[in-house]
Amino acid sequence: MTAKPPSIEDLPGYEAGLAAGRLQALEEVADRLERYALQAQKPDLTESVQTLVFNWRELLIWVSQLKMAAIQAAARTPDATH
Repeated sequence: MTAKPPSIEDLPGYEAGLAAGRLQALEEVADRLERYALQAQKPDLTESVQTLVFNWRELLIWVSQLKMAAIQAAARTPDATH
């Protein structure tokens, strides 16, 4: 069974905004790295940068989803101190 690919649209508003900001920063860095790779005539490096960005995007979204699941689980769990 494979998991559904993560998407920023699946995150609640605040987390989606944080993830979108982080992704924008990542994409700006990736654009610079791709330009450097093209200038250096290293197409394999360009492909590696694109793969890195894709994997980082998925990881960032999965981490955000896990964080939200943990927050929701904590909200449903009775406080053990009472």
